[in-house]
Amino acid sequence: MLKPLSDLAWTLALEGPRDEAMHGRIMALTERARATQQQGLGPWALVCDVQGAFTSMSVFLRPEAAGTDAAERLGEELLSWVQQQATPHAPTPAQAARHWCLPACFELPDLSDLPEVAQACGLSQAEVVQRLCAQPLRVDLLGFLPGFPYMSGLPPELALPRRATPRARVPAQTIAITGTQCCVYPWESPGGWHLLGRTPLPLFDVHHPDGPAWLAAGDCVRWQPISAAQYQALAERLRTGPVHRQDFALPSAPIENR
Repeated sequence: MLKPLSDLAWTLALEGPRDEAMHGRIMALTERARATQQQGLGPWALVCDVQGAFTSMSVFLRPEAAGTDAAERLGEELLSWVQQQATPHAPTPAQAARHWCLPACFELPDLSDLPEVAQACGLSQAEVVQRLCAQPLRVDLLGFLPGFPYMSGLPPELALPRRATPRARVPAQTIAITGTQCCVYPWESPGGWHLLGRTPLPLFDVHHPDGPAWLAAGDCVRWQPISAAQYQALAERLRTGPVHRQDFALPSAPIENR
């Protein structure tokens, strides 16, 4: 279903469950739309961004398109473009996912939810950390804040509802969970997720040569536990020198899109 998101954007929503297969379909469509954008033909010449989400893809026009018929023409073009793509259930080519192994400290004193999470899940604190770090998480989308990743794949035994009372302040770079999702707060902000740890890595840097946001939809993230001393040493090194993101990259592997 295609619907207007604003006077300068359209959203294509697919029907179906929010699962790995759906995410693969959305990522495949998003990559195709970006390739079409690069060609710059017709109304696509005024497209400035294409973003995939859980079950939808949004296409955004440049501000100079305001007050013109570009949005209407893009909507008509999108309807035709979608019909030209593979049928919703047909297999599409595999795309390479970026894999990251990112350091995470679960020993910092101002992160107080780990004991409560362990008790609510019937696990020890060490078992919570072990389960969180045992398997990769998939970045479904960025939202809420610049660079804020919504990551799926959290073990079901760690699934908890949001906190009854959100915090007014969550420190930047905090790792948190709720439901079957994990996130990182790249900025200090309010938040209602359960805080478990923190990474010393800045996941959003507007001046970074590789682009502001470290993570992108489709990436896979595995947490590597580090001690508080290791956290402080790495944080200090990153404050005085450049952050080389590829130092934390793992070999990529294809993700099958269905």
